[in-house]
Amino acid sequence: MTIKEFSEQERITHQGIATYFADLYKSTQRVRNENTNGLIRQFLLKSSSFEHITEPQTQAIENNLNHHPRKSLG
Repeated sequence: MTIKEFSEQERITHQGIATYFADLYKSTQRVRNENTNGLIRQFLLKSSSFEHITEPQTQAIENNLNHHPRKSLG
């Protein structure tokens, strides 16, 4: 069974999780998104399941990313 990208977006939104999509013709938003995905994958491998990730693990990843220097932000 193949799950298509965004197929679960409505279910996620109903859970109270905010979702964001890049604006059309704003390639800089997609680049930043893909870069952030790559940074997240340093902690969570692409083949890993998110089922067993705890809140403290999520907060640690979030904290690390929020304090990671980025060229685009100076």
